[in-house]
Amino acid sequence: MQHKLITSRTQCYYCKGVLTDENRTKDHIWPKSKGGKLSRDNKVYACRRCNKSKGNSTLEEWLEQLKVLEKKLRKIKSMGE
Repeated sequence: MQHKLITSRTQCYYCKGVLTDENRTKDHIWPKSKGGKLSRDNKVYACRRCNKSKGNSTLEEWLEQLKVLEKKLRKIKSMGE
């Protein structure tokens, strides 16, 4: 899959939130720390929040982490009902 910074400079690739000059970052889908290339095919525009949350995880690792977190939050919520 080629990303080539095809995402809008005004929309986060991950959460689809609005990007501004203050919160716009470029993210490596496959982190450089894990052998990701510096090419445009490996970069997308992301908001600071998503970029920080993803850290040096691959996209697949990050999505799995979010699923685990979502399950934990649902469990906590159901305990309060």
